[in-house]
Amino acid sequence: MRSRNTGFTLIELIVVIAIIGILAALFVNVYARLQRQEALRQGTQQFMGDLTSARSRARRLSQDVEVKATNGTATYSVIQDVNGTPSTRVYSLPSGLKFSGTLDVTFNEPHGLAMQFLNTDGQQITIQNGSRSTGVYVIGLAGKVVLHEN
Repeated sequence: MRSRNTGFTLIELIVVIAIIGILAALFVNVYARLQRQEALRQGTQQFMGDLTSARSRARRLSQDVEVKATNGTATYSVIQDVNGTPSTRVYSLPSGLKFSGTLDVTFNEPHGLAMQFLNTDGQQITIQNGSRSTGVYVIGLAGKVVLHEN
């Protein structure tokens, strides 16, 4: 009686390892893309939250609050008057993000209106992460902050 060896041949092992390698490469690519998308979402939410907060502070404290972001940078400033002295806080977007375009909006006291947009539609700035981007709009006199995903 002949005994039958059980196990895998070298060819079978190579095929399985190749399939695992292909799946791992696909997973790494998808994971990296998801990380970039999440960073863009978080950065956009952070920036929109700070814009909305600046608008609310202008109303609540009856003080002008200015927000500035500059093209090609990953930082933005929130400037407000504290006891007669301008106070500037600088915030950074998550790693890998940057602004495309410039935003300079002042939410005026006492109602948090963006008076510089009195006769315009408002202003847009784009946050970029590689080829993906998200637009943030400050709309007209009311200074409403809205999102526009590209």
